[in-house]
Amino acid sequence: MSSPNARRARAPLLPASTALMSPWGAFVYNALTMGVIFPWIFVVGPGVFPNGNVILGIGLGILLQLPLALSYSSLATVLPSTGGDYSYQSRTLGQGIGFVVVFSGLVLWVLQWLAISGWMITSLGISPLLLSLGIITRNPELTHWGLIVQEPLAVAIISIVFAGAATIMLIRGFHVYLRLQSLIFILTLLATLLMILLFLSTGHQDFVRQFNSFAYDLMGRKDLYHQILITAHREGWAPLAKGDFWSSLAIAPVAWINLQWCTYSVEQGSEVRNNGRLLTNVKVMTGSLLFIGATLMLLARAENHAATHQFLSAFSYLYMRNPTIGPLRPFPGLLALTLTRNPWVTIAISCGFIANSFQIYANSYTGVTRILAKMADDRVLPRWIGERHPRYNTLANAHLAYFFAGVIWIAIYNLYPYGIRYTLDVVFANGYVFVVSAGIAAMLVPYRLSREWAAAPVPHGTFLEVPWITWVGGLSMATGGFMLGMLLFDQNYGVSTPLPFSLMTGLILLALVIYMLRKSLRVLNSAPSDK
Repeated sequence: MSSPNARRARAPLLPASTALMSPWGAFVYNALTMGVIFPWIFVVGPGVFPNGNVILGIGLGILLQLPLALSYSSLATVLPSTGGDYSYQSRTLGQGIGFVVVFSGLVLWVLQWLAISGWMITSLGISPLLLSLGIITRNPELTHWGLIVQEPLAVAIISIVFAGAATIMLIRGFHVYLRLQSLIFILTLLATLLMILLFLSTGHQDFVRQFNSFAYDLMGRKDLYHQILITAHREGWAPLAKGDFWSSLAIAPVAWINLQWCTYSVEQGSEVRNNGRLLTNVKVMTGSLLFIGATLMLLARAENHAATHQFLSAFSYLYMRNPTIGPLRPFPGLLALTLTRNPWVTIAISCGFIANSFQIYANSYTGVTRILAKMADDRVLPRWIGERHPRYNTLANAHLAYFFAGVIWIAIYNLYPYGIRYTLDVVFANGYVFVVSAGIAAMLVPYRLSREWAAAPVPHGTFLEVPWITWVGGLSMATGGFMLGMLLFDQNYGVSTPLPFSLMTGLILLALVIYMLRKSLRVLNSAPSDK
């Protein structure tokens, strides 16, 4: 008979299923994770593909992501387990594949989101706030600090401070974060609405005048608007008179940097109420996808109304070639701030960017720590990683381990310049995790998890004697695989260049080595728990 200590040692490590997050909370969680504030679709899209239509590119991205959202909705209903992607893959494809794919593509690469979040807080929130207020109040000291916080060391320090704050908050309890989520959502929506209104209420000639005025006050440069167009032409920027469909389609994988996160709540699993209902999951995942996708399209339309696609493309083209082009950059938030001299509007927009960026910290920690705990419960990782805090009953060890790993990544990202041109690497790495889950794992669910599939409250119809979820999984593989293929084989994205390609390969090998070492120690559970 086993001792009480032995039974306690084998107890599941994951927190009890308190289901603190409502379906509406999961919708907001996914919507904020998708980040309407991310600037890349508005910079990489027109900068790299000047002949494309950003609005059409976002729309095509929504269509390509929709099968993955539907596939994840089904997976979350059949296997409503904490640990999301790892649970789906390890239970259908085996622990080895599940660990290597998810650990290399999600656990390790989400560390980059911690660094990106700090960059967004400074470059999209704090710096524009100080620069704009310095110009509005004619206070050069504020403007000076707006430039200082853009320095790599300052970005790294601010990133670590915010990462530490998110870690402490989540160790205290997920409920603490949920109290802030509604406020973050309101601030983000307010900032987005103000940007859209500023762009739509400004005619093109007024935009040119106000942009040039802001640039002169900030940098002492006259008529910067036309200087940008002239310089871009001189350096090889030469778009066609009209956009074409294929260039717009090429923008869809860039939009994926936002849209692929519409399913991120699956990592919480049983912490979401009613997550065992198909309709609830469809509303949460496809609803957040359509909401953020429509918002991005509206913001792109408004920005084009004031600034024109031609100018945005030229400005982004120069920025992509030289990210240190200057303090005035082609980010929608900063361009919107050039159109107002109202300090309260400036503060509201900047606070929205800061709030949403902090949300990315919280979401990164929350989702990944659940994956780590599930891996620890399966003994693929040491069990101490998933142990609960004796007072708060939270995954304190996982949060602290991920925080310290994030500090290292933040330092490398900022002090060894990685550059915005490599940001799409994280989209590819996270993307292959999502495609394996929504594609291969979903296709195999009726066959590898036949008992769970039969008991799940989902339709069990077939087409040509093949379960419908297998068809949806195949479609997800096709659409997601298309975007992965574009990112990997088109040199314009920069993913297949030597440094990022070597880094991605190295992280996959690292995950494989870790798994083999753990397996050689004979500590893996022979029958993983799905509690």
